[in-house]
Amino acid sequence: MSEHLKNFDLKIIRKAAVLERLCISHSSLYRSINEGLLPPPINLGARSVGWLEHEIYTVMYAMVKEYSKEDIQAIVKQLVKDREDIEMLSGASQGSLNKSEREVK
Repeated sequence: MSEHLKNFDLKIIRKAAVLERLCISHSSLYRSINEGLLPPPINLGARSVGWLEHEIYTVMYAMVKEYSKEDIQAIVKQLVKDREDIEMLSGASQGSLNKSEREVK
């Protein structure tokens, strides 16, 4: 398990909160996801998605520190990979998070 998973409470935030925190448009959000610069959303149910708050803050920190595009993409890949550890912690089913890891179009 990644060390940083021990140091926070899991909180899911909705798209409006992500857009507000990042000060970007809906289309910029999904373009950034497709470019690997933001993690993909988690499916919460019929027509409902959310993001893990710590993932958004991790990417924001990297942006503030002026990490390169490639470094941010590597961070996002690791964040998505770390979701497997979160599944083990919560006992979530394997299929629930894997659906959200597909490329958003």
